[in-house]
Amino acid sequence: RTPAECRLWMEKYNTAPTAAAAQRYFNQSGLRWTEFLRLPYFDVSRMIVVDCMHNLFLGLLREHFQAVRPSVVFGNVFNKSDMEELWKDIAQVVKPSWVTSMPFQVGGSAGGGKLKADQWRVLSTVYMPLTLVRLWFDSDPGSEQRQVLDLTMNLVSAVILAASRETSTSIAQAYHEHMLNYRTGLQKLFPKYECHPNHHMALHITECLRLFGPVHGWWTFPFERLIGSLQRIPTNYR
Repeated sequence: RTPAECRLWMEKYNTAPTAAAAQRYFNQSGLRWTEFLRLPYFDVSRMIVVDCMHNLFLGLLREHFQAVRPSVVFGNVFNKSDMEELWKDIAQVVKPSWVTSMPFQVGGSAGGGKLKADQWRVLSTVYMPLTLVRLWFDSDPGSEQRQVLDLTMNLVSAVILAASRETSTSIAQAYHEHMLNYRTGLQKLFPKYECHPNHHMALHITECLRLFGPVHGWWTFPFERLIGSLQRIPTNYR
């Protein structure tokens, strides 16, 4: 969509007579009003970024693995024995100290805990590939396990490329190709699965990489740390 089209929908949202009408405009366009539109030079299609932390780590990865329990994506392919193999790998892998630690029984009932954004990244780009490739790579190419493995590796590859500390036009293009393969594979393998706005927004990360460089310069981890610091400030005057 052009900047003018985006601005039109956002102005409709802002001037809607009721909250229900505003919601209908949002459902049609996926756009809400922002005060930045009061700046005449603001181009909503090029002057915003898609945050990798929320879109990829807390969005697509968490949606795909569903806390490592059988999900709408994995169906019954990822069973209890597979999870136990994952737990073994997490416990046995010797990792550098700077790699975020994981609960050993992630996704289990015995204190798997709620994963933070970087834990989702590490789980999905380090431990999951180790376990799933070992378990499923030798499966028949037409089997559900092998197809889900290929689908998963397209997503994992895209995330690794997006989260790299360096980028280029070729890296951005490779990210885009893996993400497109993931999207098309998801629709092919699970036609009843309904994609979310995050699936669409992930394709815009390609342009963000080209415009703004490596995501470490513009993702929201620093903002989240600042929010955490502010939340720990006593406000009861004690």
